[in-house]
Amino acid sequence: MDIPIIPIRILNDGSPTYVGRPNSADSAIDLSFCSPNLYWNLSWRTLCEPHGSAHLPIIITAINRSLSNLNLSHQYFTNNFTSPILYNFNKADWTSFSFNIYDTLSQSTEDPTLLSSYSNLTEIIKNAVESAIPVKSANHKSHPPTPRWWNSSCTEAVKTRSLHFLIFRRTCCLSGLLKYRNVSAHTTRLLKNKKRNSWKKFCSNLNPSCSIQYLWATARRFKNCVNPTKRPENNDWFDNFCSKVSPCHVPTESEIRPRRCPLLAHSHILTNSFTLSELKFAISSRKSIAPGLDNISPILLKHLPDNALVTLLIIFNNLLATQQFPTSWCSYKVIPIPKSNSNTSFCSIALSSSLCKVFEFMLKTRLD
Repeated sequence: MDIPIIPIRILNDGSPTYVGRPNSADSAIDLSFCSPNLYWNLSWRTLCEPHGSAHLPIIITAINRSLSNLNLSHQYFTNNFTSPILYNFNKADWTSFSFNIYDTLSQSTEDPTLLSSYSNLTEIIKNAVESAIPVKSANHKSHPPTPRWWNSSCTEAVKTRSLHFLIFRRTCCLSGLLKYRNVSAHTTRLLKNKKRNSWKKFCSNLNPSCSIQYLWATARRFKNCVNPTKRPENNDWFDNFCSKVSPCHVPTESEIRPRRCPLLAHSHILTNSFTLSELKFAISSRKSIAPGLDNISPILLKHLPDNALVTLLIIFNNLLATQQFPTSWCSYKVIPIPKSNSNTSFCSIALSSSLCKVFEFMLKTRLD
């Protein structure tokens, strides 16, 4: 029987994968293979520490995520939205933020048009954010959660093991190797005992009121198991989700054109200009700190200086009087959020401009 020849490529770059004895050289006895079509898209490297083993862990990373395995049957949908910049508001210099906006507005001239004054105000806010609030560091949450039995003594034991391994690699002597092995064995015993004792304590505290969900979730944490969420294919949910978000029938322009209604009297509450107290109440009612499509977080509006609030109030009153609204207010980003334990059921979240949300809240408050 002929053995078929399978084309494969080796990913190793020559770096050692096995830590040898002091009198022997390190070797690359652990080999990694892949198919030729994946070879140019994979990055191969080893960690600098074996973590208690004699073999160095191997990390294989995809350079560019391939889209070949995704169903792109809905390519006619284009994404014109960019991901918002995440700022670290815990380290924000709010005094500098408010002063920059106050100083810029004090020196700026009045814009001739309503929409340009709105754009100018949003740019002033964004520029003040860049100078006073740092950007959050990227965190992809690729690491599994810490086991519930882990404590500070486990962390110190692992640090000590890493330190003795570095000493052994620096000296390359037999005494350093023996010391590292002793510390590594002690760390292994410590971690096993911590895990065993914590499991015994958990089992001793079980009672009939504990739910089965809590039991299995805790057991998975002891095993340090992380169930990756499977990304559903577009054909499994996309059409059904769109049919729920938007109706199948789209009315024509003549059908949706509002009927002309007589204007209310100028003394009516719905046509009166907004007051500063209404604006402040609408801003203070926003509890979320997530930015909108304009990349302005509601927490930024809560730290606006007085002249910025007055400028924003004038803009809102002019928008109410002229019925001219920024084009950005007409765009919404609908995000499907998978429901628990389901890859076919989604709840939708619609993102829009933060300033648009404030304006809508002020109108809603009057209608209520």
